[in-house]
Amino acid sequence: MREEINQSAKDFSYIFWRFLPITIIILVVLSMFGFALKSAGLIGSTIVEREVFKNSFQYKEGMNQRAAILKANISEIDIRLRSNPENKEELLNQRMILLSQLKAITINE
Repeated sequence: MREEINQSAKDFSYIFWRFLPITIIILVVLSMFGFALKSAGLIGSTIVEREVFKNSFQYKEGMNQRAAILKANISEIDIRLRSNPENKEELLNQRMILLSQLKAITINE
């Protein structure tokens, strides 16, 4: 009976130390996977936080101000195009860049 208990204790010790590292590795891998999903915004409250931020008054006002600045810059370039046709290519490129930025800002409106 005593030998059976000793053998059982040895078997348990062997199994415990054999599977402990595997269990730790699995837990670490699952934790890293969960962290990656949460960081990417696929799980958790990140998506909700982003939507709340995008619908906040400060965000909307900031985007409206940015759009107004871009529209003013585009108007200024239009005036320069009429008065200074020698830099036409450069001014047209700047205008296209500003228009694309304006479109990106106002795409959610």
